[in-house]
Amino acid sequence: MTDCVAAREPRHLRAPARGRMRTCVAALALAAAACGAERVSAQTSNARKFLDRLNAPILAVSEDERAYKIYFEAHDCIDISDPRVAAASTRLDPWAPTFQDAIGWAGEPSQQEAVDLMLAKNQRGLNATQRKLFGLPYGTYDVDDDLIINDFVVYVHGDMLFDREDAYLARYQELMHLLRAEAFRRAESGNGDGAVEAILGMSRMARQLCDQRFYNEKLVGMTALLESFVQVRDFMWAYRDKLSIENFRTIGIELERLGLDRIEMPPGEELIGEQLIEQIFGPDNRVDKEKFPEVMATFDSYGAPLRRFQAVAFWQQVVERHRSKREVEVALKNAVANWKLRWRLPLHSSLAPDSEFAKLDDLEYAAVKRPIRDLQNLFDLRIPLAAQLNGTATAAGVHAYLVREGAKLVPGQGAVEAAVPVRLAQIQPAFVNYESTLMDIYASLTDKLHFTVIRNTDPRFDYDGYTVRTAEGTVNLFEFWPLLYSVGPDRAENLGNELLHNSMPDTGDKCDIVYFPNIDMLLRESKGR
Repeated sequence: MTDCVAAREPRHLRAPARGRMRTCVAALALAAAACGAERVSAQTSNARKFLDRLNAPILAVSEDERAYKIYFEAHDCIDISDPRVAAASTRLDPWAPTFQDAIGWAGEPSQQEAVDLMLAKNQRGLNATQRKLFGLPYGTYDVDDDLIINDFVVYVHGDMLFDREDAYLARYQELMHLLRAEAFRRAESGNGDGAVEAILGMSRMARQLCDQRFYNEKLVGMTALLESFVQVRDFMWAYRDKLSIENFRTIGIELERLGLDRIEMPPGEELIGEQLIEQIFGPDNRVDKEKFPEVMATFDSYGAPLRRFQAVAFWQQVVERHRSKREVEVALKNAVANWKLRWRLPLHSSLAPDSEFAKLDDLEYAAVKRPIRDLQNLFDLRIPLAAQLNGTATAAGVHAYLVREGAKLVPGQGAVEAAVPVRLAQIQPAFVNYESTLMDIYASLTDKLHFTVIRNTDPRFDYDGYTVRTAEGTVNLFEFWPLLYSVGPDRAENLGNELLHNSMPDTGDKCDIVYFPNIDMLLRESKGR
């Protein structure tokens, strides 16, 4: 890590930063006579070379299009020592016992200052969550010292890119929790426009995280984005009688603009492979028998140093099995090319080739298989991501239609038949832009989401309504309530049965995913009345 220089005291100093602060203060005292000296880095030129390649696309984007400094300033404001912060990190609904704690914390002056920073518009009318990138560089070369002192940084320890500490992630997620709590707080006070701005800001932050450059960051981002769609539906349901037609229309259209098709595979994984190949091969293009066991053992014992001795012994025994540098370089190139090809294919394409990465022998191509994560999880996440976006945006359209027609959905009561839509064509283009938003991605790229109006004359429904099963109990939907759902991973219609509050059911789960009404929130609402 670079030597630290004086920085302003953060308003609410976090525990992880205190040790670094003391270290920096001591370093400043020792280095006072040499304050004009160049900053010293723990990374070698080898690491710097790869970090420069990693950061080049980030640094090419102007500061005006990067959000990380605004998020840092915002996090420096918030008070996470307040015990109510825990309530803001849980699922929010007005019927929960911790709800008032969550919105109370969000309303404190320090948190309000953070919200104002994140949602302040620049000259082009864009706030931090609408900027092109999160944009924090990797390592400490191009990062201000105050970010380092406060752990708003990605540390790269020593030489290897895989040996990272994504210290910023926890702070980033705390800011997302704050925007969500602020959305509910604003809605409670009747500020629908401001509430929508905050809830969309939370979703955009999750989307920005999806553009980070390593597997684990992208996995966190894509998972957070999945969860944000559930949270947006919670918000819309809780305030269905307080938000305006335009509020719901804004939610639907802004979700469509998140650009899931622009999420790319993580480029950092390829650089990890290249760096490792450079480390373990000698000038004769053969495996260096001394370096190889040591370097490979670092992967096996990462996070568990007591395993290192055993790992070194294992790799010493199998070093002769490893392929040549040329063969390994070709394998890495082919695996990456295969990933890129599969990433560009349609979600349900039958043409998707088998993963070249998965075909590689674990020992003969250890330099590729050990450090690099299989991207299959990210491929798999794209289908529920697209399905959840479509379901949530279309649900916003259903809400907007009901508001326009003056419909009220009250637990235990039927709706007015004339006030509910009878087909999805009434939602698009009035409340969502694109017909593709009406697609059921789980089923195919051509089938529409399932939509029906519950009628007691339908043999599928009994006279007590239509029962939807959840993990916490059953909910009855009454006559003339709209029902919007997609099939789940089994791609079979199960008449709207839902997996409770789970944005990504497991493969083979026999369930449909209900997007409207919000079944589990309806259950909570019924119990809370």
